[in-house]
Amino acid sequence: MPDPDWWGQEILRRAGTAPLWIKCTQIERYAQQTVIQLLLTVLDTRWDRVERLYVRSAIIDDQGESMAHHLWECLLKRAPSLKQLGLYISGRENAPLSRPLLGDSAPLLKVLRINRLTFSVQAPWLSGLRSLTIGSTTPSDLLQVLEGISHLEALRVDDICDDGEADVGDKPSLPSVLRLRHLEQFDISASQLTPCSTFLKQITTSSKCSSVSLRFLIPKKDSSRNILPGLLLPFSQFLDRYLAFFPESAMSMTHTPDAFTLSSSEPNNSNSFMLTICFEGKYSFTAYLLAIILGTFTSGMPKVVSMKFGTFRTTQQVVETIISFLPRFTSLITLEADERFILRLMEEKENHTGLLLPTLRTININAFNVSFFGSFGGIDEENRSPLVDYLVLRMVRGSPIGVLDLTQCPDLDVRALVPVLENSNLAGLNVLWARYSMSGVRQRFQHMDISTIDMSEYL
Repeated sequence: MPDPDWWGQEILRRAGTAPLWIKCTQIERYAQQTVIQLLLTVLDTRWDRVERLYVRSAIIDDQGESMAHHLWECLLKRAPSLKQLGLYISGRENAPLSRPLLGDSAPLLKVLRINRLTFSVQAPWLSGLRSLTIGSTTPSDLLQVLEGISHLEALRVDDICDDGEADVGDKPSLPSVLRLRHLEQFDISASQLTPCSTFLKQITTSSKCSSVSLRFLIPKKDSSRNILPGLLLPFSQFLDRYLAFFPESAMSMTHTPDAFTLSSSEPNNSNSFMLTICFEGKYSFTAYLLAIILGTFTSGMPKVVSMKFGTFRTTQQVVETIISFLPRFTSLITLEADERFILRLMEEKENHTGLLLPTLRTININAFNVSFFGSFGGIDEENRSPLVDYLVLRMVRGSPIGVLDLTQCPDLDVRALVPVLENSNLAGLNVLWARYSMSGVRQRFQHMDISTIDMSEYL
């Protein structure tokens, strides 16, 4: 391998007087000193030509501390050509700056990625930013920074955390509701629900904001029935605003024992929305907690076309909670669930004059337990899987299922199921399934158009 110092000098020689784009990330330990020293030399001698600078480093010893200090000193100079800056130097997050970052002069700076807010909120170059990424910050600090960025187009925060133990008098007052008129991309994560909710209450976006991503944890202390609905309200208002701006959006909903997600069903479109809620630690969603969440985001349910519920290991109360909200899903096309969930759908026909999920066309089974629910074979109700009964019920009610996807159950003996389906007069049903070959490779198969029981018992 060429000596790092040699090839570094060769690159600089070839660059001549051209603008410089510099990226310094993970460096092998044996070359770390040489590479960082080269970086510092470039910043010392060619700083006025640097257009893009991205540095990710960790301070691991006294020598690293010295280099990091030198690097910061370079970054305190005026930056006449700098357009993009990314700084992630662990170990220096709270170190005080001897002078303003970038000498308070970076007239071309448009993109800033930084682990923590280590600059003055009055920095004049803030007004020119178009994209801001922050590793960790508090609601008050972030709002103060955003007040100085009038044309921000993209905002990402990896963790909004609490203001800590500061006295109320020491905390800066929050501004009135801040309108981010030019924001197009909004990506917020939080390990604490309360500060994230506080931040969202203080901002509003326009119809230009076509990409929204919100991720947060619900701490156990915030899961009370008296607290949680109020904390979730700003998130539901964000959803309402998004749907008002993009009324044609189709949504997807996913529930697992430890996470809830509501997102755009076609994320590759020009507009996208994603809301992800997790519970702190090893706790799972209880029925009452899930009821609060579903009740908060009911405005999105008519837009949901795809739903996934991982209910096989959840309590019956959680399943009942999900079932109780199903009448609101008036546009659902694809459902992924286990066989127990299908059994509850079959039982629910007694409680509704109309058919639940009338638009449903695809069922994807993610857990099948024939030994528990009965066998496939024959026309005897007592011995037949509820899945078969439900497929027949849908056919009789005039809303047949078009696709039965069993590819997530590769150990299932589909040979026992297909004859039953063929004998159930389920014309037009396509069955997808999978199995493992001798070499351990999962293979996908498709049985097209199941056709030719007397259906009078279902009428």
